[in-house]
Amino acid sequence: MLYVFSEAEAWASGAAVALMVMDIVTGFAGSIITRAFQSSKMREGLGHKFLVLCIMAVAVLLEVAGQHVAGLPFAGVAVVPVSVYVIVMEVGSICENVVKAYPDLAETPLIKLFVPKDGE
Repeated sequence: MLYVFSEAEAWASGAAVALMVMDIVTGFAGSIITRAFQSSKMREGLGHKFLVLCIMAVAVLLEVAGQHVAGLPFAGVAVVPVSVYVIVMEVGSICENVVKAYPDLAETPLIKLFVPKDGE
């Protein structure tokens, strides 16, 4: 039997993956703009993205197992929280990439919407 994502799971995991792609794009663009491109850093970053995708896959597997194995408390509770965590993580990383390549944005309300200063 194939696992069918709920609407919330589909949107959350889709947004997480889309933001992972955006993080890769902004990181690559920033490295080109700042002339700091290093293939080893890109390889490491892509490896990290793959590992995060593996964590997301684990969440899906736990959902499936939770639906079919009595006593596993994961049915309906793993994919969305994992995806939301990835979304928050990726938004922070995207903002870091943008600010590295475009430092004038660092103190703007636009960036502060996403990355508040410590203590706020």
